[in-house]
Amino acid sequence: MTIAGQVRSMAKSDVGGGNTPPRISFSRFLDCIEWLEETGVPSRFDYAFWSLRYNSRNVGPSLASALGFLGLLKGGIPQPSLKEVVQARSDERKKLLRDLFQTAYAHVDFQLLPKATSGMVAEWMGKYALEGDAKRKAEVFLINGLMYTDTPMSPGLKKGHIARRVKTGEVEGLKIEDARPTGGTRQGVRRKGQLPDLTGQWLGNARDDRQEVVELFSRLKEKLPELDKLLQTCNDEWVYEDSVYRFYYQSYKVYNLQDCTEKMVEALKSLLPETPLNDWFLKIVHEGTGKEFSMSDNDDWLTVTRPIIEAFFHARFFLEMAVRYGRQVDFQPSTTLPSGWAAFLCLYNLR
Repeated sequence: MTIAGQVRSMAKSDVGGGNTPPRISFSRFLDCIEWLEETGVPSRFDYAFWSLRYNSRNVGPSLASALGFLGLLKGGIPQPSLKEVVQARSDERKKLLRDLFQTAYAHVDFQLLPKATSGMVAEWMGKYALEGDAKRKAEVFLINGLMYTDTPMSPGLKKGHIARRVKTGEVEGLKIEDARPTGGTRQGVRRKGQLPDLTGQWLGNARDDRQEVVELFSRLKEKLPELDKLLQTCNDEWVYEDSVYRFYYQSYKVYNLQDCTEKMVEALKSLLPETPLNDWFLKIVHEGTGKEFSMSDNDDWLTVTRPIIEAFFHARFFLEMAVRYGRQVDFQPSTTLPSGWAAFLCLYNLR
């Protein structure tokens, strides 16, 4: 039996066996998948493992429940399908998750989804014996998952889902006080210490058709592999971690970081070469590159070398945003912008 067949068989056997649909935020679920992609899938999921990533005792069990409902985890033991999802690239991962959703959500009529209403979704989810806030969170997870996996669904259902969350300030289970405005409107959400991971789930259906933005997004998609490779290089232990250490250790080797900064800046310029980059960014880069070490620098170390670190961090941020949204967004949005994408547009003076 194929892996997909094993997953379908196992998921069907679990339906009605005490499993309930996930009620954690879908972005948290995807964050878990990406974390596993970076660290590898463990042989067993337990509290010790979850505590490596999440401080809250509730997050690990909630994620385990979500993975179990989708047939990716059983009794704390990862199934072959989990490794398949973790190792898959963006489009293939979406396809795998789409198949898993259709198998796991036995009470959802996927054939009716293209013409479904919110009332129909509520009725389907009600069959899982969920009520109140738990039911609402389960509906949010389902619809976010359907949108992420490009599952056909009615425009009214998608639009109503997005509009309701933007209106109430509640996105992916976060309350209005967690919303972080961009340009005076509630356009991005982030958790403490975590970059927004919206993966195209509440970006709305409007496209930014300005010629410069279209060209930028097209080149971003085209150059994504080399940008990703450069980001990995700059995140390498002997570049990122070692350079910050050299700064605090007052070692001349911190000057080596300038080369990486310059490469990132050139890569960012190449995405829209005819457009000058943000003046503030260029000033930060200018002050943090082109330096050569001299013994007198030790007398004023912070003043001389801190701009090197700052320039690297700013360039790295924009490169990370390029890779993040190049992977996760299928078109250039013009409404409800994630803060990272909005900042990326600022780099090219497009916002």
